[in-house]
Amino acid sequence: MTVPTTPTGPPARCDGPHRDTRSQVLPPCTSAVTWRRVPETANHRCGGVMFGDEIVLGPLPKGITLANEGVQKRIWNILGHTYYMKAASDSSFAFETYDPPGTGVPPHVHPTQDEHIYVLEGVFTLYLDGQWETAGPGDTVRMPRNLPHAYYNRSEAPTRALFWVSPSGKLAQLFDKLHDLEDPAEVVRLSAECDVNFLPPGSVEGA
Repeated sequence: MTVPTTPTGPPARCDGPHRDTRSQVLPPCTSAVTWRRVPETANHRCGGVMFGDEIVLGPLPKGITLANEGVQKRIWNILGHTYYMKAASDSSFAFETYDPPGTGVPPHVHPTQDEHIYVLEGVFTLYLDGQWETAGPGDTVRMPRNLPHAYYNRSEAPTRALFWVSPSGKLAQLFDKLHDLEDPAEVVRLSAECDVNFLPPGSVEGA
């Protein structure tokens, strides 16, 4: 994962109810994603706590997640990428990404999840288990569990895509931990605790 030298794109922060604003009352939950207040010093799900409200997944409800918004205002800034939570349940988890030029996620494996990418804008450069590919608008990338994969925006324009994994596993909780984190080594460590395993640096040529 790389951090762009000049931040671009939409605001990376969101001041929605996921912030630990103890003086405010959270709105009623109408989604499968509910919040449970936890102590700041607690270690729940995986790694340390980044938000004061834990994601608890359940059955998928009906409804619409509006454009440029996340479910229950959940928006994450992770090493230059902006992720919007679009749908979440115990069986699947979907998020939209905004990826400025020069950003990417290096080779890693999801041992318990199948993952898909539907490209909305721009072109991704992808590593798929020994092969380098590109995917553009309208393309769907399929990444079965245990497949080493990576994606990069090596173009001069931002990319947008819809990602989803099945089952949800701990990915949404992991994004809570990684939000605004600036240390790539800590990102790798926390990811391993949440069933996302990064390959050693230099193990994939061109990554």
